[in-house]
Amino acid sequence: MFEFIIIGAVGILFSVFGYLIMVKKKISLIHDYHLRGVKGH
Repeated sequence: MFEFIIIGAVGILFSVFGYLIMVKKKISLIHDYHLRGVKGH
């Protein structure tokens, strides 16, 4: 039972980290796009 709780906690941590990384990548992609757009014009 205790092992199950640890595995669950680790799974939640991993999903949270993955979500944060995804959001960060999306934000940096949007920044790059805006910078390119400004430089292009």
